Amino acid sequence: MAWSLTIAGLRWLGRSRDPGASAAAATVCGNVLAAAASLPFALPVVGAHASDWLAVGYLGCFQVGLAYVLVARAIGHVPAMEASLLLLAEPALSPFWAWWMHGEAPGTLAVLGGILIIATTTIGAMTKKKDGA
Repeated sequence: MAWSLTIAGLRWLGRSRDPGASAAAATVCGNVLAAAASLPFALPVVGAHASDWLAVGYLGCFQVGLAYVLVARAIGHVPAMEASLLLLAEPALSPFWAWWMHGEAPGTLAVLGGILIIATTTIGAMTKKKDGA
């Protein structure tokens, strides 16, 4: 339910003509609130080195931040179901990346969920092109 509201809200903001309504601003505010709410559970930070903070900063700015900028710019131009499935492709592929890069064995449900999301996205994209929509 929360995911559908997130996609619907971002699409609404992405299509809005109001210059004050920005999907990017809403995303930044949401992430700041999430970080503030989870910070007490992360403290105290013990044993973190400068390289750890640099890695977290890099991932926050580029892996997450740049991805959100691109999503915010495109969300008003993509159907809700397609946007949702495309955004879920990254976590769906996470068990594969963990297996490939670190040798971690993914659970059966993680593999089945990933296959379901990737297959649905692929079939939806192929059907859309085939129908000419």
